[in-house]
Amino acid sequence: MSRGNLNKIGNKIFVLLCLFTFVFPALAADAGQEEALPQTPRILSSEAWVDFSYAGTETGSFAEPFNTITEAIQAVAVDGTVWVRAGSTNETFGTNKPFRLKNYEDTVTIGRGAGRGFPQFKGKTNCAWGSRDCNPCVNNVINSFNRIREYGDILGFHLGGHPDPTKTDHWQGIQRTMIDGGRYLIVTRKDINGYSGFAVVDMASRDRNGKRYRSNRLGWHADFNDTAPPIGDTIIHTESLSSSLNHAGGIQLLGNILAVPLENSDGTKSEIHFFDMSVPSQPRQVGQTLRRWNISAGTATLGQMPDGHYLLIVGGPDANPLDFYISALPNTLEFQHFYQWDKRQILNGEFEAYQSINLVTECGSGDLYLAGTHGNTYFEDWADLFSLRNGPGESVEIREVSNKHVYCGDYQGTDHCNFDAAAGIYVDPSNQLYLYSAEHDNDGPGGSIKFMEFRPVPHGSCNSINEAWVELYQDDTFRNRGLMIDYRDSGLEDYSNYNNVEGFGDKASAVRWCIPPGYSYTLYEDDTFRGAPFPLIGTGRFEEIPNLHDRGFGDKASSSRW
Repeated sequence: MSRGNLNKIGNKIFVLLCLFTFVFPALAADAGQEEALPQTPRILSSEAWVDFSYAGTETGSFAEPFNTITEAIQAVAVDGTVWVRAGSTNETFGTNKPFRLKNYEDTVTIGRGAGRGFPQFKGKTNCAWGSRDCNPCVNNVINSFNRIREYGDILGFHLGGHPDPTKTDHWQGIQRTMIDGGRYLIVTRKDINGYSGFAVVDMASRDRNGKRYRSNRLGWHADFNDTAPPIGDTIIHTESLSSSLNHAGGIQLLGNILAVPLENSDGTKSEIHFFDMSVPSQPRQVGQTLRRWNISAGTATLGQMPDGHYLLIVGGPDANPLDFYISALPNTLEFQHFYQWDKRQILNGEFEAYQSINLVTECGSGDLYLAGTHGNTYFEDWADLFSLRNGPGESVEIREVSNKHVYCGDYQGTDHCNFDAAAGIYVDPSNQLYLYSAEHDNDGPGGSIKFMEFRPVPHGSCNSINEAWVELYQDDTFRNRGLMIDYRDSGLEDYSNYNNVEGFGDKASAVRWCIPPGYSYTLYEDDTFRGAPFPLIGTGRFEEIPNLHDRGFGDKASSSRW
């Protein structure tokens, strides 16, 4: 075979820029012919199987394939067949043994053009918010993660006539898109018909500036549990993918590219599918489906390197092990495996059973971080942050650098999200981190789905009165639950009596605010704006009082107004 030659055997095998010293006359005889794939995989000396991504016991069988072609050549008989599962490798090899080389199910790419080997873990830092195929970086990832509020804003969306989730066939991953100003959510699920897939949610009532959604379940003299979201905040499309691979796990959006992991119930097969979500109501499958045997895929994590190569990380059962893949070429969704990491290799902290793992890039340095979300055995919801670095030689180092206990419950004890169901990271136009999480089922008002937005503090500027906000905290030093009062939503709740607003009467012990100059917000000691006033003066900057008791106004606020 000559240098640079391209041959088609079976369906597609591309051999790129490799020098081979072997000859295989039987291969030449088969070139260009379409031979039927074996209907039942056989374990015979006349054939050997290869899966470049396989990391288990290797016997060369269909169930326990080799992960290199060299091993298969050594094991197969003269004039035998080496079957190669879909994937890419930059392996070079040589032999004088005649044999057949055939692909199974999809494209196989072999040669130096197939991949770039072990990469340097750095992310793309020049990605603008709203880009098609990359995510914006985050300023000081650890600090941004630590600024995420532990108590979230309560939201919801309707099913819109689409299949009803249940406690077992539940929501399993969530991402907010950058499309149309961050208007859409994508949530993975298994539906009542047993198909894995995902739903696209149009949050039509929310702003389209990529910033906070704000709660869409505020009601006059009504608690969250009695207030359904606006009817326009609803599922507009469901994508059914597979009935055999019926579990769709934690997902990641990279620009408009969605990576969705699917697995079967016994962990013997999994796949990663890629979709272009540019038109949210019409997802379009792109790239090459990554097929994996004898291992599950609970999470899919997708990022981009500075040179355009994509980095894909797939989590096995309970996100362990982590399999690392690099794209064969820049800006192509065709991957080759290069490393498997086990949680016993963790350098600091603990690596939990994550339902979702998202990749985040730090501005400036390009350093990479993994944000994992999970619920523990005490029914607590957690987000953990890890640094991802190159280790000695060709290895991966993962180190826990921060964690955050978040709270899905309201003051009545009702949960509005579950990190053991669906959760995920989002980056806003100001390069700040948010967390989103949805419940398992559809237990919200009117059969809606409850979810929460965990925003950074502070979350943005207040150049106009429409951007003004005040947040009261139940405990000093900004602890425990809060009452978020946005100027734009001030007519949706009755702030003349805090007993009618989330049970917040005489509860405020700390306060933060951002109000433009020339405006103020006044707290009153009694309801209906009576008693001693306590004005919060607008400066156009983020302001805070960590302890209202020090100002003689602790646990006294009973009403307020602009």
